[in-house]
Amino acid sequence: GKLMEVLQSLVLLTEGTPFIIFLAIDQRVVVAAIENSNGGIYSDAGINGNEYLDKIVQIPFVIPQLADNEKADLCRGYLRPARAQKKRRAHAAPIELPAMLSTGNEVDKRAALLVRLAALPEHLRLGLTLPGMRALLSELPSDAVEQVNAKIPIDEKTGKPRFPKHNTENGYVIQFFIALWAQEDKLAVCERLQKRGSPHVGEATVFVSWFLDTPIATLLDALANFLKQKGLREEDTFFWVCDYVIRQTDVKPDLALLGECVSAVGHTVLLMEPWNDPLPLKRAYCIKEVYHTQASGAAFDMVMSTEQQQAFESAMVTEGGFESIQAGLSKVDVRTAECRNKEDTEAILDELEKGVGYVACNQLVIGLLLKALVTHTHVALERLPAAERRTSFLLSNLGLLLMRMDQLKEAWPLLEEARQACKETLGDHHPHTLLSIGNMGLLLQEMGQLEEARPLYEEALQARRETLGDRHPSTLLSINSMGWLLQGMGQLEEARPFHEEAVQASMSEAVSASLFS
Repeated sequence: GKLMEVLQSLVLLTEGTPFIIFLAIDQRVVVAAIENSNGGIYSDAGINGNEYLDKIVQIPFVIPQLADNEKADLCRGYLRPARAQKKRRAHAAPIELPAMLSTGNEVDKRAALLVRLAALPEHLRLGLTLPGMRALLSELPSDAVEQVNAKIPIDEKTGKPRFPKHNTENGYVIQFFIALWAQEDKLAVCERLQKRGSPHVGEATVFVSWFLDTPIATLLDALANFLKQKGLREEDTFFWVCDYVIRQTDVKPDLALLGECVSAVGHTVLLMEPWNDPLPLKRAYCIKEVYHTQASGAAFDMVMSTEQQQAFESAMVTEGGFESIQAGLSKVDVRTAECRNKEDTEAILDELEKGVGYVACNQLVIGLLLKALVTHTHVALERLPAAERRTSFLLSNLGLLLMRMDQLKEAWPLLEEARQACKETLGDHHPHTLLSIGNMGLLLQEMGQLEEARPLYEEALQARRETLGDRHPSTLLSINSMGWLLQGMGQLEEARPFHEEAVQASMSEAVSASLFS
């Protein structure tokens, strides 16, 4: 509540005054506070926290994350006497990002991938088919889980197992037996099968990023769904899965090339399980893999098991569900990501911090996830019957997401379709209709088409005055939006009464309690 009062006060303080105000804030905290204030009134009005903040902060600037060597240099500079300062040594070079894929045709892209693959050790270029993975799963002993649980090391300090016990056959269980099978030849599974002439092994075409605690049956189901959705065949799609490609008797050399493997394969799928709280987004290795996917320009898809896919699609068409999905994908924070091995966690976080910084890494990963969400939403929309599509929240939600991602031209037909559909099915004064009108006005404003946006803002404001009254929070938001639009058009005298009305209303005790508590 106090944070919102401060923001509103800043708006009042700068209105018609010569003040320039510098804000030092944690954007995540402020955005969350905006979206959670007033019982979610801004979200109901189609305004997210970033959009609200964008109207207040005119020149945003993010301080880059300092690498460890840069922090050390800075401290030395403070401690060294000014007259004795020497030329500071050059900063250590950050990790080299994988080269971007060619933006040309598919032949050029494939040629670039082949060059990258050729630079890898031969066994790291391989992948395994889905039938091959099923066959390997069938080779596990019936008591595989019990055998692995019996071998979990005990912590000397606590006397308890160092890792949680397994409930089913998962990536860790698979790794245990693969390591046993490799005691003699020291080979990876794909490497061994290739020497035997297995048809299930070939040059990797899809890199799989997943949390090893996930049941292997869930992974296989999700990959089968992926193949079906993409129209690919099981027998000639070769998946790069760490359990089967990495030499489990000596993993460190192979893990050191993980980023290069992601880049070389050129197509990553991330297993989103469960859909509403994806565990891979909390794992350091998975975040690293998604980061290298984005940095190298590789293709990216999110995959789910049949059960999770159904729940995901159901949530997408439920009121508030899409926002929940979008919020979940935006919670990535590399600083809190973990591995089983603490040393691995520290090494990955250090690599990402020195390479791009935590903030930039988070933004890259979230951006890629949201692009994948756009793809999934388009697919969900295409599946809806025409009558259901016209009243679906997906139209507006996808349009607003594209607008957030600055894909304004792509957002236009969706938001316009939503506006027309609401008018025809709900009437001109229905709350959802007024929201869709406001969304379209906001999009036109973002596109710089202020004259076209004005009649939409006026329509929404007039309807809200008639149906909700002059002091309803939604009406006040329309008044405020109208003032900012006119101000952006350079019509300051016309904007003034709208700003004054909004200010007067906000200063009244009743409205302040409603809006800013």
